[in-house]
Amino acid sequence: MKKFKKIHKLKALLIAAIALLFLCTTTQAQPVKPVANTLANPDYVRALFTADKFLYTWKTRNVAEGIALVSPALKNKISNDELASYISGTSSPSHAAFEINAGRKLSDGRYGFEVKLYEYLYSATPESQSWKCPRLSRIVLIKTGVDNPKFRVGNWLVDELPATCELQLR
Repeated sequence: MKKFKKIHKLKALLIAAIALLFLCTTTQAQPVKPVANTLANPDYVRALFTADKFLYTWKTRNVAEGIALVSPALKNKISNDELASYISGTSSPSHAAFEINAGRKLSDGRYGFEVKLYEYLYSATPESQSWKCPRLSRIVLIKTGVDNPKFRVGNWLVDELPATCELQLR
C-alpha cells in the first residue's frame, strides 16, 4: 500500500511538472510596440550618432572634436572658453561615462535624447558633500548643411548641452 501511495504521489508530481512546463512553453509574450518607427528613420540614426560622438568627446575630454560638433547658434550663446571648459571638465569630478536613452523628434530637423552624465568625484571626506549624479537631462541636435553638397544628407550638430552633475557642499 505504501508503494502504491508513493507511485501515486510521483505520478501527480510528474503531471504537475509537465503541466507547468507546457504552460511556460505555450504562453506567448506580448508584442512590444515599436517606438514611432525610429529605427528606420535615417535622421534619427544620424542625430543619435552625433549625440554619441559628442558625448564621447566629453568623456574623453577631446575639446577640438567636441567644439566641431556644436551648432553655430550654441556657439553664439556660449563662448569657446565655456564650451572648452564643459568638454574638458576638471580633475575632480572626472568625466566617467554617459547613457543615451531613446530620443524623439522635437520638430523637423531637430531631435532630443534623454541623457545621464556620470562623473567620478575624488574626495577625502565624502560625508561633507552631497553629490547629485547622475541627473536626467537631454541633448538636442539640429540638422544643418542640407543645401551643402558636401553634406547631401544633412549634418547633425549639438544645439543644446546636457546638464552635468552638481556638487553641493554642506
